[in-house]
Amino acid sequence: MGRTYAVHCAACGWRASGLRRGSADALGSLEIVLGALEEPNRDEIRDLLDGDRVASRECAFGLYRCPRCRALSSHLNVRLRLTDSTLHETRFFCRFCSGPLDEVTPDQVHGATCPSCGQPALACEAVVSWD
Repeated sequence: MGRTYAVHCAACGWRASGLRRGSADALGSLEIVLGALEEPNRDEIRDLLDGDRVASRECAFGLYRCPRCRALSSHLNVRLRLTDSTLHETRFFCRFCSGPLDEVTPDQVHGATCPSCGQPALACEAVVSWD
């Protein structure tokens, strides 16, 4: 199950929509999941899968926030438990400032600082749910 969120700033009217969080099981096959991944994550995951080192996988959409410029985005995250018990997780970087992104919950977005005006006035609401 997952949800699509819309975020807006009560102070300046800034908006972001189409932010997804939740299961990516509906994507289906591993090839479809790989096709939906961003570069260079796609090649990195494909290399791990080709090496027959993956014990289990979990695919989910997540909400991400840049601690530098406060940009919000959503990305498809693939977590792989490898046969040597290590965990591999996709990493994401801000499209505006190239800083590493932090995964956040909708509760952490609600009341957070707006990326446009800098006021702590963001509201985050679920607009669509899926199975």
